[in-house]
Amino acid sequence: MSKIDNVGRWLLIAAVVIWLAVIGVSVAAIVALVGLGSAHAGEAQVDSQTPWGLYAVIGISVVIIATAIPLLLRARRSAPQEQPRPVVASRAPVEAPTEKLRVFGSVADPRERERRQAMQHTAGLAADVVDRVILRFVASMATATGAATLAVAVATYCMAAHTDGGAWAALVIAGLITVAMPVIPWLHLRELSR
Repeated sequence: MSKIDNVGRWLLIAAVVIWLAVIGVSVAAIVALVGLGSAHAGEAQVDSQTPWGLYAVIGISVVIIATAIPLLLRARRSAPQEQPRPVVASRAPVEAPTEKLRVFGSVADPRERERRQAMQHTAGLAADVVDRVILRFVASMATATGAATLAVAVATYCMAAHTDGGAWAALVIAGLITVAMPVIPWLHLRELSR
């Protein structure tokens, strides 16, 4: 792929952000479930039992990710940019209409050569469009899957924290996202058919 368009770039960023949120909420849900399992029956759960080492690992991970993003952006800016090559149409001298010379089964006609080059250029553009649509499709599916997983992780945390209303709301959201997911391939197939 030569370039990622803005829509593809924003979809990739959204997918990364959602999956990072999935990791954070999943860790919080696991901590809440461990606390729920270790609490004695009838006693209130004490938040001080959460291991501080787990919070340290989460904090260090956030710092590493937060410092890596500017470094990646700086590396991308300093990378050499690929410039599109201009298409130069060469003008062949006008020939008298004669029988064309055939070399190994192909016509040695400059106009035929130009037509083939134009077809190859068009095929290259079509391949670039297909690559962009595929990137958008993959990023859209990753974003939708991450959003549904995030809703399930939130529901798990809410259930462990005895917030049943929030848990059911998050599960309904996850179900709606899952039911709507088949629309994504349909939209991208329509875009490819255009």
